[in-house]
Amino acid sequence: MKKGKIYGLLGDGGSVTSEPFEQYVRHMQSPTCQVDIIYDSGRDTGKVCADIISEDRDCNIILLGYSLGANGCAWVQKALVPWCKMLKVPLREIALIVGFDPTQNSRLDIFPIGAHVKRCLCFHQTSYLYPSTWLYGHGVYSRDPDGPQIEVTLCKASHLWVQSEGGLRALCTTAVNSTLA
Repeated sequence: MKKGKIYGLLGDGGSVTSEPFEQYVRHMQSPTCQVDIIYDSGRDTGKVCADIISEDRDCNIILLGYSLGANGCAWVQKALVPWCKMLKVPLREIALIVGFDPTQNSRLDIFPIGAHVKRCLCFHQTSYLYPSTWLYGHGVYSRDPDGPQIEVTLCKASHLWVQSEGGLRALCTTAVNSTLA
């Protein structure tokens, strides 16, 4: 099994709104895979980028995010490019990004997924039946022309339930496991 590090970027409100997602990500910790929970949805991109750059080059970097934390995954991968240039280090590859219903309230089109990301999944909630979905979620990642294809999975669960939806978790777990295999 390959060495990996998972960054779990929680939604706005941290553990208050993202407790099921936080617990899900924490259960991925193993002897070969460290987990780091990011409580500010990735707003402090510098902190996450510095940590990614400090990891061994053979470590597979995985970003998992829920709600605004899913947006944070896009912010971090985009910020990693100038951070690596500034520090004069080779651009770090991100092996996998999985976004659980990023929010449309933050423009994802100006943070396209770049070529240094090898695989990207986006779980896109499409329903407006639940009050939690009226304001949050519904975002979809965009990509640079040379970036990876965004694997979009549509779902109709409430925005608050997307983080707990078993089918989406199974897709995410399979993607993480195949990245680390």
